[in-house]
Amino acid sequence: MESLVEQDLQKLSFFVHQEKILPEDSEELVCILDRYFGEHGRNPIFRRICLDISPRFSEFLSHFDLTNGTAFASRFFLFSYTLLGQDAFISGGQNEIYTNVALPFQKWVEDKGENFNNLINEIEEGADYVFICRRAITSGLYAPGKSIYTYVKTLLERGEDVWVIALWTVDDKFLNLQNQYSKLRISALFRNNLDVNLIAVIEILKLVKPKVIITETEFELPSILAILNKKIPMIYMAQGYYNVPWYDIIGYSTNLGEKHKGRQTEDFFDTPSWVSRDILGPKCDERKLADLKQELGLKHHDFVIGSFAQMQKFSEPFLEFLNTILRKEISLKVLLAGPGDDSLVRSKLIEFIGQGRAIILPTVDVNLVGYCLDLGIDTFPSHSGYSALELMAKNIPVVSKKDVQLGIQEVNRLPETLMSTEAEISELISELIHDKAKLAEYKNKTDEFMKLAEKSDLFLEVLDSSLNKLRNRRLRKEIETQLAEVSRLKHDLEKTIESEEGYGLKQV
Repeated sequence: MESLVEQDLQKLSFFVHQEKILPEDSEELVCILDRYFGEHGRNPIFRRICLDISPRFSEFLSHFDLTNGTAFASRFFLFSYTLLGQDAFISGGQNEIYTNVALPFQKWVEDKGENFNNLINEIEEGADYVFICRRAITSGLYAPGKSIYTYVKTLLERGEDVWVIALWTVDDKFLNLQNQYSKLRISALFRNNLDVNLIAVIEILKLVKPKVIITETEFELPSILAILNKKIPMIYMAQGYYNVPWYDIIGYSTNLGEKHKGRQTEDFFDTPSWVSRDILGPKCDERKLADLKQELGLKHHDFVIGSFAQMQKFSEPFLEFLNTILRKEISLKVLLAGPGDDSLVRSKLIEFIGQGRAIILPTVDVNLVGYCLDLGIDTFPSHSGYSALELMAKNIPVVSKKDVQLGIQEVNRLPETLMSTEAEISELISELIHDKAKLAEYKNKTDEFMKLAEKSDLFLEVLDSSLNKLRNRRLRKEIETQLAEVSRLKHDLEKTIESEEGYGLKQV
């Protein structure tokens, strides 16, 4: 009997070859995507059909209204990015998504969102920095919320007026920040349909008069605003996927890999990666930590290394390395945690899971589970971002492979923990296992490194510079438009003079 996964794969294959996509096909695809993220656990087997189905995305999208179509597009984007985007350096997944998903979505929104144009045009440019984010939260694995908090706090410390619009939820950390700074305002939207929320956001923006709108959201409501809004600058702080056509400028903290398609180099700027240490490394409850270690079977003599990331980041080369070091060091245990399909991880570490030396967990509270580790290990070839910093903020050294893919993330790593080869990583781990004084030295160095890793001044510098460049680009474009209009009028006048010479205008 065929599994539900195989049935869904067959249905997708049928859609690929179907002559015409029907409304009921679009509804069926929504159900398949829900199963992919739900009971299928983001099964990587869908990668083989993703490239084939994405060229027909625009046909599926055409059967939806603005609210349901935007939700579908966001879901389909995440489906594509999960399967293709993580391999952007190798397979060009970012460009595939740009061509087959982002561009058709942009055109569709321009057609569907015409009713909002007049309302959006009423937004006036002012002096406030506005952040539109999914979740204004700082706990759990939602790294973008931690970044938004850090950017907001940095701007507030400079004395700027800041307004945060949270599409979904707000936590106490953000609310406490509002109590500390009178220039911070926070609006949390109710979960409603897109049309209602879009109107609510526009009304807030009319009140705020923003200088710039900053978001971490690729699609969803902010993308609608970016596509239809031609007045207020919008910045996208990329969280992995960077190749979007609708935001004015894009901040990105990792090398862009192969040439990005459709955008100019000047559309991008390097974003310094750092998060307020009060977010990254809060103190934990020692009693809870002791109970957790007992629950996980961790003893005082165990040496625990680990990593927190999306499960697809735990690549075969990375898992093979863990196998090697686990066989080499008998006192070593590995803890890996994160959302997504963990079947590959479990299959590769099955021997040590059975021995209780490899612990695989779903999404966890890093601010508790992180303290179970003696040493962090960075994933490769796709490296960790904020999750590595979260460990370092707890004075836990993170060993990283120094390769091309690490890119500008290298500046966020303690130099002594950067190793060029897997053999060197293995040697360093063994040294730290057996030399407690050396481990203590590395912990102290990590602490000092994080104290010096504050990058608020650099963030403000690149933000100001990017906004100035954007304004200059817009000014140049306006001048070019005006010159073109003058040239057109001159040409029309000359044609008129030629045709009206019988009236004596030529002599005039």
